[in-house]
Amino acid sequence: MRVRLISSAALLLTLVSTPAALADKDIHSVPTSAVLGQFDREGLPLPPATLPDPGSKAQSPEQDLRQYPKLPPIQGSTATPDASAQPAPTVELWRPDVTGGMERIIFEPAPGVTAGQLADDLKTKVRARPGEGARTTLDVVVGGKPVRRVLGTPLAGVQVDYNQCTYGWAMQTCPISYWANWGAPDPQVGYVDHTGSYWITDQAVYSQNQTVGVDSYYRWGNPGVWNRYVDLWSGNYGATGWIASTGIQYYCSGAGCYGRFKERWDGGAPVIIFNDYYGPSYWAPAPRQGVPCHEMAHTIGLQHSWSSSAPSCIGGNSYNYQYLHADDRTLMGVYTYGTYRYP
Repeated sequence: MRVRLISSAALLLTLVSTPAALADKDIHSVPTSAVLGQFDREGLPLPPATLPDPGSKAQSPEQDLRQYPKLPPIQGSTATPDASAQPAPTVELWRPDVTGGMERIIFEPAPGVTAGQLADDLKTKVRARPGEGARTTLDVVVGGKPVRRVLGTPLAGVQVDYNQCTYGWAMQTCPISYWANWGAPDPQVGYVDHTGSYWITDQAVYSQNQTVGVDSYYRWGNPGVWNRYVDLWSGNYGATGWIASTGIQYYCSGAGCYGRFKERWDGGAPVIIFNDYYGPSYWAPAPRQGVPCHEMAHTIGLQHSWSSSAPSCIGGNSYNYQYLHADDRTLMGVYTYGTYRYP
C-alpha cells in the first residue's frame, strides 16, 4: 500500500503575527531548534516547510519495552469523585473532511490563556472552506461537550454530564473513539516524529505503549511501510494562544461522527502540531514530555480527565505530569480496547 506523505512544496507560508488580545502572554524564549510555522488559507496550522534538529531522537527505537514494559490494568480506582470538579476546558473545531467524514481539531490553551480567550481569538482567524460554513463549528468544550459556540449554528441548551464514559480519573469520548484491529491482536498506532529536540516525543510514545490493548510505535522522519500513523510536527507559530493542536478524522453515520478513527487509505491524516513559541521559560522539564503525552492520548480516544487536577498528563492544561494515570490505562485497556474487538 502506498504511503502518503505531506509535501512541503504544497504548503502556503504566511507570516506569524502576535494577536493583540494575547500580547500580554508573550514573555517567552523560543527553543533554538524551532523553525517557522505556517498556516493554510482557512487560518489553521500547517507543518513547517523545513525540519528542526531532532537531536538524539533520530536514533530512537520504535519501542522501549525494557524501560517501559506493558503494565496490567489496575481494577478498583482510588479516585474519589468530587461533585464540584470538572474537566479542563479546551477549544475544538469540527469541519467536513474531503472524503465524507468529519475532522476534529483540538486546540490546547497555552499557559495563562483561558479556553474562552483562545476561542475568541481563533474566531477572528479561522474560516470555513467555501460551501462548508453550515457544518463548521468552533466551540469551547468541557468533558467532550460544547458549552459555548463562537463559530457556526448557535447551541440550543447544552447539558454536560461528566459521569458518562469514565473510569476513576479517566474519561473517553462518548460514544467511544477507537482504532480498528485489522486482524492484529491489538490496534497498532505509529507516531512519525518531525519535531525538534525540545519535545520528548519518543519517551511519550514509549510510556503510552504501556497501555494494554493498543500498541504504540515511534519513528523519526519517515513512516516506512506503516499505513496507520500520526504525524508529529513542531514550529514557531507565534502567540496564537495554543500550545498544541491535534487533528483527527472520523467516519460518520446517522449516529454521529464519534466512533472509528478514519484510516489513511480512506483520507484520514491524523496530525499533532506543537507551538515552539511557548518555549523553555514557560515550562518546567515535565511539560516537554507531558504535552506530547497529553496530545497523543487524544489520538487513542481519551478526553481530558473528569477533574482538571487529576494526576495524569491528560488531566488538565498545566502538563505537569509526564505519564498517563493507571485509570487512563485501565479505561483504554479493559473497557475500550479490551472489552470490544474491532475487526
